[in-house]
Amino acid sequence: MKKVIIKEKAYESNGVKVYSCTNNNLHTFSLCCYIKAGMLYDGKAEPGTAHMFEHMVFRNLKSKYENDIYELLVANKLSFNATTYNEFVQFEFSGHSDGFSFACQLIRQMFEDFSVSGEEYKSELDRVKAEIR
Repeated sequence: MKKVIIKEKAYESNGVKVYSCTNNNLHTFSLCCYIKAGMLYDGKAEPGTAHMFEHMVFRNLKSKYENDIYELLVANKLSFNATTYNEFVQFEFSGHSDGFSFACQLIRQMFEDFSVSGEEYKSELDRVKAEIR
């Protein structure tokens, strides 16, 4: 059995730290992005800001693929999950290694510029408030 290798690389220009763990015996992967934002950093006047960000990122992906994101995830043998914790927001793509390139494309696109209508924003805000309750 081969060893599992863990590497860390910190990019100087933006301070982003990238960790990788490789196990050549597996045919699956997990690609995670952690953002230092969460309920711990939300202001008292605006609780749920980080959770709203999580929702808006997912809505952005849906709009980029004209609401076919679920079908594309299945076609590429992927699952997508996002969670807001006290200290961070986590986005995770996982699945069969065949879908790794598409997952990398999605994680890059999550943070591209996006805009939503006032109606979409209100709908998402109502959803987040209901989840926080």
